[in-house]
Amino acid sequence: MTSWILAEKEKLPSVWQQFFFGWYPLGIHNIIQYNLIGTGSNVIHQSYSSHHIRCFQFFRYTLLAKYRKEHKLNQSQLAKELENYDIYVKQNSISAWELGTATPNARQFLALCEILEIYDIYTDFIGQSPLNPFRNLNEKGLNKVLEYIRDLEDTGNYKPAEIIPIHVIRERKVFYNTVSAGTGSFLDSDEYEMFSSPDIPEAAAFGVYVDGDSMEPKYHNKDLIWIEQTACLDDGEIGIFYLDGNAYVKKFQNNRLGTYLISLNKKYDPIPVTENSSFKIFGRVLS
Repeated sequence: MTSWILAEKEKLPSVWQQFFFGWYPLGIHNIIQYNLIGTGSNVIHQSYSSHHIRCFQFFRYTLLAKYRKEHKLNQSQLAKELENYDIYVKQNSISAWELGTATPNARQFLALCEILEIYDIYTDFIGQSPLNPFRNLNEKGLNKVLEYIRDLEDTGNYKPAEIIPIHVIRERKVFYNTVSAGTGSFLDSDEYEMFSSPDIPEAAAFGVYVDGDSMEPKYHNKDLIWIEQTACLDDGEIGIFYLDGNAYVKKFQNNRLGTYLISLNKKYDPIPVTENSSFKIFGRVLS
């Protein structure tokens, strides 16, 4: 159990690590004690105290919908925002969380808090934190504390240690069939392998392999490239395209001279895209 949690820690952004493994009162020792995370299922476990169950019920019934609406997001848009954290859920999952028929797991919960800008998590979901050293101070006392903090900051002797960023391990589909950088081959979206790496760009939706030399010197035969899925590209951007039965990685030219797929290797001629062409943009090349 402990090794699994430590492995999960490495996947979390630093602010989440601080939450679960630092100051958050339901920290690592309580996660182990109460099996909060378990195998990645629900946050709430049957052995969890009724007080904390109530706090998460309050989250489900009230705060999620409240903060989502304040951020002018519908449930589908919130699900889309979660994809930026490598969390893939459907609209009905968001609805279930808000209705209280399901509960987000730990990583989903923290991502929701970050998206919806819920920064004082303990206070929002439970109440006054017993670890808050200022809880018994009035406004005058708080002002004195803030004044002392400013004095300490001005000395420059109490700067926090540099935070070492944690690399998030991302997982994406990589399609077996190559995208031609030469004569063109069709991209079969049903045949792929899963690829995990901290080097995968955050915006990448999937990866493909280059076939051919027409995009040299930038891309070589068998290079793995990552694609941000989009149907729109600007003039001069490199993307992958479907054109008349073939899939290509090319530079997109779309200006007064016409629409063409351009090879970086000068020995290949531009490929024209006409009104009669069967043409689709798959996405933008990120690497």
